[in-house]
Amino acid sequence: MKNLLLPFILLIGFTSHAQNAASFAQKRCDFTTDGSATWGGLKIKIALPCEWKEEKVEEGTKSFGYDEGDAALMEHISISTPKEPLTEEKMNSIITAEDFKKAHGKDNMTFLWGRRLKVDGVDCIELASKTKKKALIMTVSAYTVQYLFPYKDKQVAVSFACMGEDKAALKALNEYKALFLNLAMATKFLN
Repeated sequence: MKNLLLPFILLIGFTSHAQNAASFAQKRCDFTTDGSATWGGLKIKIALPCEWKEEKVEEGTKSFGYDEGDAALMEHISISTPKEPLTEEKMNSIITAEDFKKAHGKDNMTFLWGRRLKVDGVDCIELASKTKKKALIMTVSAYTVQYLFPYKDKQVAVSFACMGEDKAALKALNEYKALFLNLAMATKFLN
C-alpha cells in the first residue's frame, strides 16, 4: 500500500497542473490595442487566459500575470519601432544559438530554441531563453518564450515567462509552452 501512495500523490499533483493548463486554454480572453500613437498606430488582438490579472507597467505595454504557486506566469505585450527593421536575413540569424549568444552573452541568458512561424499571415520569430538572477536568499530562474512580429515599420512582441526556483519554473514552462504557442497563434492584425 505504501508503494502505491507516492505515485498516487504525484498523479494528483500532475493532474491539477494539467487541469490549470486546460482551463486556461478553454477560458481565453482578448486584449486589443486601440490603434493610438501609444500602440504605434496598430490595432492588434492578442489572446490571454481570462484568469490572468493585469499588472501595472509603463505606457504602451501591457502585462498580465498568474501565480501558479511554485512559479509565476506572465504575458507581456509591447510595440516598438526597431532601430533596424527585422529583415528576412536578420530573422533567420536571430533564431540561431550563435547569434543569440552574441546579442545576450553578457546577460546571463541561455538560448533554448528558436524558429520561424507565420501568424495571421505575418512572419514571426519564436525565441525561448532562460535567465537566472540572485534575489535575496534564493536564485530565481525565468524561462521566457518570446514571439516577435515585424509588422509595418514596428516590432510587436508578445512574451510569456515562467518565473520561480529553477525546477518549478522549468516545470511550468513544460506544462504551459503549448498554451503559450496557442495564444500567440491566435494573434490577429486588424489594420
